[in-house]
Amino acid sequence: MEYDIAIIGLGKLGKALLARLVETQALQRSEVVGAHHMPAVAIQLEESLGIRVVDSDSAAAEKARVVFLSVRPEHFTAVATDISPVLRNDQEVVSAIAGVSLNRLRGELPTVGRIFRAYPSLLGITGTPGCTFFCAERCSEPGVSTPVAKVIGAVGHVLEVPEVALEVSGVFAGCGPAFVARFAMEWQAVAAGHGIEAATARQIVSGMLQGIGAALGEGGMTLEGIVDQIATPGGGTECGIRTMEAEGLRDMLKRVAERCLEKVRRIDSEHGAR
Repeated sequence: MEYDIAIIGLGKLGKALLARLVETQALQRSEVVGAHHMPAVAIQLEESLGIRVVDSDSAAAEKARVVFLSVRPEHFTAVATDISPVLRNDQEVVSAIAGVSLNRLRGELPTVGRIFRAYPSLLGITGTPGCTFFCAERCSEPGVSTPVAKVIGAVGHVLEVPEVALEVSGVFAGCGPAFVARFAMEWQAVAAGHGIEAATARQIVSGMLQGIGAALGEGGMTLEGIVDQIATPGGGTECGIRTMEAEGLRDMLKRVAERCLEKVRRIDSEHGAR
């Protein structure tokens, strides 16, 4: 094969994965080919990303050992129609397309070897330790090949889960960092409302989040341990925690998770099983 990986879909996820693969030295830029259907954009992407970018999905797919799909769900059928005739049994497909099941992938890409679905954490792809959940078709060869391992392992910790748990795991691990960041933004705004300068409030909240990460990582602490360490009986922290609980923190988070999962399942219904 001319390339180790073809990235079909050079949007936010495709570009981030490329950057992570190169930064971690999992692959060289010369080992990656990308695709964009507009020739002018393909030329621009080739110049900005430093990889070969062609204006045909099939041209990219037929030259790579692993084909990584990161297009929108509504575009999958067109992409599959284009690349299916050139795929062979010695190639593998990794799909990060929400809602497109393994059964549908196999149905529309019948000639390819193994097929995987992956739910990468964008946080992990940007260089911060993250987690990618993946599931694979059942076959006589468990695990993943070296090329696929390079792709899904570039973001950090990798966990294999049953397909039925893929979206749920992805919502909690993939969406969670954005929710925590959004909470931190509000905490920052509250601090500014109490007379702290905006720049100082940002530094306080940023340091707080970094401290939590360090405590959980190098410090080996648990979330419960952090709470116990800080919230002394009868103190201000304990009072604040009780206030959050009384205001329905758990119920609010349940509603957030339910809305996210409803959206993912709606996508699955519209674009997944046909």
